[in-house]
Amino acid sequence: MPFGNSRRAALFAGILVILFLSGALMRDLTYPDELRYAEVAREMLERGRWVLPTLNYEVYPDKPPLFFWLLALSMGLLGATPLAALLPSMLAALGTGLLTYRIGHEIFDGETARLGFFVFMTFSIVLLMAQVVRMDMLLTLLTTAAVYWFVRAIRRRPGGAGMNVLWGYVLIAMALLTKGPVGLLIPALTMLGFLALTGRTRKALSLRLDTGTLIVAALSLMWLFPATFEGGWAYLKEIIWTQNAGRVVDSFSHAKPFYYYLIISPVLFFPWSFYLMLYLDRSVRNGCARDGNAMMLLLCWALGPGIVFSLISGKMAIYLLPVTPALALLIARPLTLLARRPIGAGASTLFKTAASLLALSCPALAIAMGAAPIDIGGPLPLADRLPTIGVFAVGGALVFLSVRRMPAHRTVMATGVLSVALMATLGLWMIPRSNGHLSLKPMAQTVQALGNDTRRLAGYKTDLRYLSFYLHRPYRRLHSQRELAAHVEEGSGLLLAESEDRRAVEQTVGHTLQEVARFRLKRKTYLLLRHPALPASVRGEV
Repeated sequence: MPFGNSRRAALFAGILVILFLSGALMRDLTYPDELRYAEVAREMLERGRWVLPTLNYEVYPDKPPLFFWLLALSMGLLGATPLAALLPSMLAALGTGLLTYRIGHEIFDGETARLGFFVFMTFSIVLLMAQVVRMDMLLTLLTTAAVYWFVRAIRRRPGGAGMNVLWGYVLIAMALLTKGPVGLLIPALTMLGFLALTGRTRKALSLRLDTGTLIVAALSLMWLFPATFEGGWAYLKEIIWTQNAGRVVDSFSHAKPFYYYLIISPVLFFPWSFYLMLYLDRSVRNGCARDGNAMMLLLCWALGPGIVFSLISGKMAIYLLPVTPALALLIARPLTLLARRPIGAGASTLFKTAASLLALSCPALAIAMGAAPIDIGGPLPLADRLPTIGVFAVGGALVFLSVRRMPAHRTVMATGVLSVALMATLGLWMIPRSNGHLSLKPMAQTVQALGNDTRRLAGYKTDLRYLSFYLHRPYRRLHSQRELAAHVEEGSGLLLAESEDRRAVEQTVGHTLQEVARFRLKRKTYLLLRHPALPASVRGEV
């Protein structure tokens, strides 16, 4: 297996840290999501208002505050930089990898635990989300930690669960404060489903559900009560209903068919998804059956949330991130058994078939990447894709050669190296090269260079409020010509508008405006215009 001892695992983690940090230093935060979350945290830090999140200095009811607290803490230490904003996701990924190892060691053995850590840290979705400013990696850390403490609790002798259970409920409350009810749903489905399906319902008494409910409710309400006091009932309705219950029954965004996750799972869990084929062999299933309770726990963890998420109308690929530790261990276990002892000729054949399919998929993906148009906020030239195409070609050849000429553990190592190399080309080359199409920093720097006019910046029908991250002042959005006229009446200043709206703006103002600069952002062209005060003769006509 890849790691015969902890030193190699630590070396591998160190390589990932260097990769993550290097990528963070080579790009700006992207529009809109990364800038949105970073700006909420920056405003918390600037204004010292920690209870009620705000965006563009207005109440932001979309998400609970824990992730923003950590972002603000990081920015307080490192400044409002991409590295500070990305640090919580990076640390959460490494922490979840460590917890995957601890759970694997608790329910299996050290060898499976180390391989589980390796598989988890080389899932494409994990390597990608560790380099993105979102709360999903933190949610994964907290739900995995809750499962870990509950596993410790149910494996202890009766009456010995003690603090393990209490820590589990504290972590569930923290997960709730990160992304709402899903933080409770994942550990609850995992542990209660496991106890029910293994006929150990009496063991649920040791989980002290009554005490746990009080702990989770108390810790959550310690934030929700003062937040409602500041934001009012409208805030409470928005964050409880619209952003949570409303998404379940009638999502206003990200609506997908029920089979969506089934289709995208092989891509999300690339390159390891191919090795799930090993379970088609009876000898593998018999070998894993000796770990019956452990395997049932992992299946409840992986399938329970996956099935429930499929029934919810709002779906995104990253919603499956919290089940990746379970999948990592489900993949690691048969690979460990295969390397440890022969468990049947069929298993060996399936292993070679899975690895060969992975190897063959790489040149196919390389061809697709070279031939198909790729748009990351803007068209990506072929020259910027060549490093990734090369990694697909070389990595596929390496995996194929390892299947034919090397022991199984070398093929496993080659699979992980392929994934890390792909993410390195994305993080160190492709994403920085395409970052200009997704960055508001050049726009903000141009505005700041204009001095006093910055104070009178507004946008006509353009939602660029994330400029506040750089400008440190509210962004005013004008929704109609009447609002535009009222704004111009107040005095001269700067106006942002899409190029197609320039004629309407100039008709309202009454003359041609000076174009200061233009910017390309997510396939749209934005103009920065300088406007004088609206002449008195025009005011009455609007």
